[in-house]
Amino acid sequence: MDPYRHGLALAARGALAEAIDSFERALVRAPDDVRVLFALGNAARDLDMPQPAEMFFRRVLRADPARIEALVNLVNLLRAQGRFDAAYALLAPALQDNPQSHELWLTLGGLHRETGADGDAERCFERV
Repeated sequence: MDPYRHGLALAARGALAEAIDSFERALVRAPDDVRVLFALGNAARDLDMPQPAEMFFRRVLRADPARIEALVNLVNLLRAQGRFDAAYALLAPALQDNPQSHELWLTLGGLHRETGADGDAERCFERV
């Protein structure tokens, strides 16, 4: 079985450590496959492994800067660590490039709300 698909099946069953092993085998075959990198980031995040998750999400974004779901996952990972400035720094240019992205506006609104900028949060939510 294809290691990427096998990893997805394992992750769906909650076998995240095994899924990571399978995704890593897939990565050996295709080191720049953003699907595999994204899956690795998600599995690492779900296993409370923020450093590897961050690395994988950043690799996805280097390979495919328009991959909004990787950006949102990275921003949420940074938020969970209290790294709000880093999260804001990622969202600002992304919104310049994608001003119509509801997902980015919702993410920015959540970040504003979490940092106590409720007025800014409401303005973001109104854009959706």
